[in-house]
Amino acid sequence: MLAEFSTLKILQAPNYSDFRNFFRAKLEKFFVVPADTFDNVKGDFPIGFFIWDTSKKENFEKTTTDVYDSKGNFIGTKLITSYDGSKYISDWLEANSKKISKNYIGHLASVGNDFQNQRMIFVDNEERENWKKAEDIQELQQKI
Repeated sequence: MLAEFSTLKILQAPNYSDFRNFFRAKLEKFFVVPADTFDNVKGDFPIGFFIWDTSKKENFEKTTTDVYDSKGNFIGTKLITSYDGSKYISDWLEANSKKISKNYIGHLASVGNDFQNQRMIFVDNEERENWKKAEDIQELQQKI
């Protein structure tokens, strides 16, 4: 048996796919609490408490876990899925975001697949002439 606590990235993040293929233990018990339950932890993300049975070899695919608030009150359950083998929105964005139109005024950019990190999600526009189009549209909307 192995007990640990961490973010949910080991179960869900694409960068941990190789780890999930290597660490093949059965997840026996699991619950989550807000990260700010702990001293000196900032941020609004869940921390999971896991109990793994290392004698049972199994790939993690999905589980339902109990969710508690910062005061220890049960607030519900949540389905947690690995998404291994799935396509991500960032794959679509990379392939299509600038190809939809030659007159785009901006596109959603991200660093990796972590759309929960507000510092890594932004809208930008590399085509400066399209900024003028955006300004013209905004000016027209204000006049209407």
